[in-house]
Amino acid sequence: MYKICWNRSFNTYEGEYGLNIELKHIYFKYDSLSRQDYVLKDINLALHKGEFVALVGPSGSGKTTLMQLFTGLLKPEKGEILINGMNLWGQKTDLNKIRREIGLVFQFPESQLFEETIFQDIAFGPKQLGLAPEDIEKRIRRAMQAVQLDFDEFKNRNPLNLSSGEKRRVALAGVLAMQPRMLILDEPTAGLDYAGTQAIVKILKSLNQQGITILLISHNMDLVWNLAGRIVILHQGSIYFDDAKIKLQKSPQILLNAGLDIPRILKVIQLLKSKKLIQKEKISDLTE
Repeated sequence: MYKICWNRSFNTYEGEYGLNIELKHIYFKYDSLSRQDYVLKDINLALHKGEFVALVGPSGSGKTTLMQLFTGLLKPEKGEILINGMNLWGQKTDLNKIRREIGLVFQFPESQLFEETIFQDIAFGPKQLGLAPEDIEKRIRRAMQAVQLDFDEFKNRNPLNLSSGEKRRVALAGVLAMQPRMLILDEPTAGLDYAGTQAIVKILKSLNQQGITILLISHNMDLVWNLAGRIVILHQGSIYFDDAKIKLQKSPQILLNAGLDIPRILKVIQLLKSKKLIQKEKISDLTE
């Protein structure tokens, strides 16, 4: 069980963080009346509270479609999606409430920054909830702290004048200000330099350590290997692999068979092993 480190309600209650999500026998195609093949076929997948899971696969494998199914933006043709045991598409389910529990961060989210100041941009979501001004400011302060942006230094700055990495963090803060219990991120470090990438990596690790469930969607296998404890490979609309990353370390050919790159750290390990420069019992130390 995970408890929030930064108080979700901002009063005295500290609720659980993280969500359990389960997909059961999911089938989906974009035109239900056509004879086209299913984009997703018999998907069975469970994400548990506090997990950091990476969803990877070649272009066209169905990753984006699956992401939209998780958040209720698309409805499966067959199967069930359960959020903490509740059917996402059940008659008694408040779909809008469920969507607020899942923070969705699209690729290049900074393109959606539109307000004149960082404060106003992050405040946009909480304002839609009808919160009091003081509660909105508390959310903004906590969200900016979570993405390592000093409140007093950045609150009145124009987002357009920030670096790419800072813009990315402001966009993430806007999602965190809604206090989601799960984050789904699509290529969160795309286009960033090394410093910007490392800042995002540090933030995501910290959020996960606080108990938030994270689903990372990325082609960057080095990033995936650095962050995720579990890797799900989607290939041709089906789950090709779903296990702890240590299993891929032992069988990297699985990645190649799915059209994916081998992380550089595994390539180094393979080279060291081939030259007998590393002992098997030391390999785990290199990949942690």
